[in-house]
Amino acid sequence: MMTEIRLLLSCKYNYNKIANLLIDKGCDIQKVDKNGKTPIMFACQRGAISIVKRLIQRGAETIITNNDGDTPFSLSCSKGYTKIANLLIDKGCIILKPDKNGKTPLMLACRRGHLSVVKRLIRRGAKLTKLIMTETRHLRCPVDMVIVKLLIY
Repeated sequence: MMTEIRLLLSCKYNYNKIANLLIDKGCDIQKVDKNGKTPIMFACQRGAISIVKRLIQRGAETIITNNDGDTPFSLSCSKGYTKIANLLIDKGCIILKPDKNGKTPLMLACRRGHLSVVKRLIRRGAKLTKLIMTETRHLRCPVDMVIVKLLIY
């Protein structure tokens, strides 16, 4: 039990060496905290790509949600971690999956001004035409005019 808590904390605070050691020792990589977050969610939120890769190699579930409906993918998009987002797309994550508030990874990336993630989501199949026609929130959330232009044109 204590080792699983240590793994959650080492992923949360981006302690790569400790996290990798605990993963290699066989810690439960699916352990959740009180909010339903797993080690891979914390690693994605912190941009710890080496931990994310190790967790995936050890079989960590990538298509999961926490209590708020966040996924490892949406957490990485909201923080602007393009490399992690790409890795998770390659593992089959759902690009347009909204959280409990209806926000998609594209909306989260737009809201926080992460142009590289927005571009990557569009290139990887995020359906802008459908989203803009049915969900006007995308045009309300960008903080960067470059993103607004990208979404419009």
